[in-house]
Formats: sequence, C-alpha cells, structure tokens
Amino acid sequence: MSIEVISLLFVGVFIFILLMGVPLAFATGAVAVVFTYALFGEPGLTLVVSRIFTLMGNYVLLSVPLFIFMACVLERAGIAEAIFRAVYVWAGPLPGGLAVAVIFSCALMAAMVGVIGAEIVTMGVIALPAMLARKYDRRLAMMLGALPVP
Repeated sequence: MSIEVISLLFVGVFIFILLMGVPLAFATGAVAVVFTYALFGEPGLTLVVSRIFTLMGNYVLLSVPLFIFMACVLERAGIAEAIFRAVYVWAGPLPGGLAVAVIFSCALMAAMVGVIGAEIVTMGVIALPAMLARKYDRRLAMMLGALPVP
C-alpha cells in the first residue's frame, strides 16, 4: 500500500472516529495505536512506548506549567476579557460577529500563552457565557470555545 493511500485512510478513520463522538485525545491515540500496530507490528508499539518515556524526560516540558500560570494571570487580571471585548467591538458588526471575535481572540491568546490547553480553558470561561447569553447554539458555542460537547 502506498503512503498516499495510508495517509488518506489514516485521515478518514480519524474523522470517522471523531464524528462518532469520541473525544479528540482518545481518537488520536486510538488511530495512532491501530495504525502503528497495522504497519509495524508489536515492535512498533514497543518503540512508541520507549519514545514516550524518553519524551517525558525532556526538560523543555518544564515550561508547560508556567504557560498555564500565564493563562491564569491573564484571566484573573482581566486582560483576556479585555482582549475578547476589544475584538468583539471590532468584529461585532459582521454577521456572526461574536463567533468571529471568539476565533480571533482565541488566536491572540494562543500566541500569548503558548500552550493551547491553557488558552482553551481561559477563553472557554470568557467566551462561552457571552455566546450562550446571545442565544448562540450550545453545540456551536462549545465548539468555538473548544470545550467538549456533552
């Protein structure tokens, strides 16, 4: 099987699993494990496990808690909400202006914070109540805020 077919199959299976409602982390892990086993067998899975332990010893990952702390500081100081309000003023007149504001403010926060998980939680706390108060569809609001849809 060619790499092109494997890539298309990989993406197709991944999208199918996501459409079934499986959370992103589990969908990514399941597809990776299944394709690793199918392509490389048991030695491939052993290699993946050994790489995970090597990666866990990486000192660069020590900065992740500090990035999360940065997101907490931005949220508690009101800076994240000020960014959201400023972008909403700019994008408000556009159709779906609040949704556009959420997307742009998420991009700005992600650039400042550095860790996407911290940005998702921060903007979810700020943007979700604003979208629900303006009668946005709950599923759309949670997708834009990158929160899991129950």
